[in-house]
Amino acid sequence: VMDMAGQAGDDLFDDHRALFLPQNENNKEVIFDVQYMWPEQGNSFDLICRQYNTNAPLLDLVMAYPMDNGLFPTEAGSGYDPAKPYENRDPRMYATLTFPGDMYMGNIIDDKRFAITGFGMKKFSIYDREAPPSDKSSLVGGQSETNFIVLRYADVLMMYAEARNETSGADATVYAALKEIRDRVDMPEIAAGLNQTQMREAIRKERRIEFAGEATYYNDIRRWKTIETVMNSDAKKYNGSFLETRKFDVKRDYWWPIPTGERDLNPKLDQNPFY
Repeated sequence: VMDMAGQAGDDLFDDHRALFLPQNENNKEVIFDVQYMWPEQGNSFDLICRQYNTNAPLLDLVMAYPMDNGLFPTEAGSGYDPAKPYENRDPRMYATLTFPGDMYMGNIIDDKRFAITGFGMKKFSIYDREAPPSDKSSLVGGQSETNFIVLRYADVLMMYAEARNETSGADATVYAALKEIRDRVDMPEIAAGLNQTQMREAIRKERRIEFAGEATYYNDIRRWKTIETVMNSDAKKYNGSFLETRKFDVKRDYWWPIPTGERDLNPKLDQNPFY
């Protein structure tokens, strides 16, 4: 797939935000997506993002985005200012989510606009900074047409970088794959000279922010076995206040229960442990 990029095959779309808008669906980056067309078959992404906020980002995700100089907020010399926490961040943060003080649907939002955590999700929604057209200002359930992207070319590059690093270490091809993704949003290259362990961590961070809101992170942290730490922690709102404690049972939760209907069809099918 990478060998075909830029010729007759898939390649990165120019704009990370516009990649997820309906006018650009089935673009050159998309390898497989779920097709929607209202009124035949719509989805509810716009309603969820604009009103329900049930996909609200947490503070931990927001803090995972580096500064636009490539350093993370917790690193010395990053330039991060706690009084202005959303300034000078990775452009993908602005393309993916909203935050208190941000412009959304033509208005400056306060910390009550998205009351669950203070943050809202924009990805897979038409709503962004500008006021939407009047005929789309309040799309309800089933009226949205944005396709859900299951696999895109950026994931091919990320999978290559991860697999190559695991087999051969942080060689030039790993850096090149990551550079393609970061160049699109004008982010600096990953620091040179990383060893395999350091590059593994860099790739995991890059996957999280590149694919935030795309239903990849949960399975990533399961296969990395970091879910035991990530999901045994406190979830926090925009101001660091407590939202809830998440719990992950290592003995049970790597697997979901086998549905009753499947076990009714096959009585010899054992249930997964501890369900």
